[in-house]
Amino acid sequence: MNSATDFNNVRRDIDHMHKLNCALEAYQVFLQSDDVPLDSPVGKAICLGLESIDPSLDLKEGTYLTLRMLKEGTIKVAKATREVIRLLFEVLGNLYVKFTGSLGRVRGHQKNVGRRLGQLGSRVSYKQMEISGINRLSVNGTFVGDNPEYLEAIRSISDYLLNQHPATVVKVARVCSRRLIDLVEDDATSTQAEIAKDGMSIFVDALNAAMRPVAGETPVVQGELPIAFASGRFVRSAVMPGNWSLVYSDIKDALHRVGVSDSNTYANTIKQAFKIDFVELTMNTADRTPRTIDVPSIKTLSKLVDGISKILDVAEKSESGRRDFATVKTVVDDAIRQVMNNHAEGGNANTLVIQMLGSISETLAAPMGNFTHWVAVTMNVYLNYIDHCIKHYEMEGV
Repeated sequence: MNSATDFNNVRRDIDHMHKLNCALEAYQVFLQSDDVPLDSPVGKAICLGLESIDPSLDLKEGTYLTLRMLKEGTIKVAKATREVIRLLFEVLGNLYVKFTGSLGRVRGHQKNVGRRLGQLGSRVSYKQMEISGINRLSVNGTFVGDNPEYLEAIRSISDYLLNQHPATVVKVARVCSRRLIDLVEDDATSTQAEIAKDGMSIFVDALNAAMRPVAGETPVVQGELPIAFASGRFVRSAVMPGNWSLVYSDIKDALHRVGVSDSNTYANTIKQAFKIDFVELTMNTADRTPRTIDVPSIKTLSKLVDGISKILDVAEKSESGRRDFATVKTVVDDAIRQVMNNHAEGGNANTLVIQMLGSISETLAAPMGNFTHWVAVTMNVYLNYIDHCIKHYEMEGV
């Protein structure tokens, strides 16, 4: 299992905790002050609902399901959520370590290819070459592996996600943590829906102030997005080889959603407001069968190697991004500690605020798993392609 897979699994765990907390809160409102027998229709329905989310959760008290046990369950979930958030940033740190470690091998490959390319001199080839598996270097079904402009697009998105985005997340985390703590301390009487709407507003306002658009930002075309982005308006970066792109919610749409959000849908309030991820778009894909193509000139291959070198220059400076996410971990964990210490006074706000802090962490860290894996793999694919071209020149060039 790779680090990106571990990271995405922890993201799902945070979402799981959020769903479980929402169920426990809803059942508390339903029960109010009544205890119900486990074998009653209501008791069976609640137990079945909780087991469908998490079979390991056991809140039974003798032959009854009590309000006290449901409240204790929310506290357990809050504590577990804190641990999973810590794990998220720990896995993210490990992902950075593995990513930066892999860059040394890619850099060595790039230097070796560049050296061999220099030895070809001014050779030309009048023959085509056969190549397979071009899908990783294609966009919307068209091969782009010989176009240096796509490497500049990769360099730009690398700088955005590895350097600019982590700094943005620090700013958002600081503002949201401070204002959500204030929400707990100042408001012990609001309903869950009111607290959620306030939390959504805090999050979107912080994003609007801190986030900058990616270079070349463009509206998403209908049909391009995976099902996880089914609702809302989204924008994206340029499309990268393999049909990958950074996709995120249109901030103007997010601001609008705060004003018109359904007060009864607080369960997923943060994700209702904003999503961001590095994803594979639904576009035409090139097949994997071998095909014959023209060989790029030595000049073009040199531009490709130079483009890869510039991407590696950016990626090798990503230590600042790792430090920024470590700062986010500290800020969010300290905020959760303060919220948990205020448990008796915070009323309805406590557990929901903890879940919102978890959702904010998971939402803003989301692109890093797929992107770090994709960029390392894609650089190697480029270098293998260039290496194949060099071998062709060595055998067929004149």
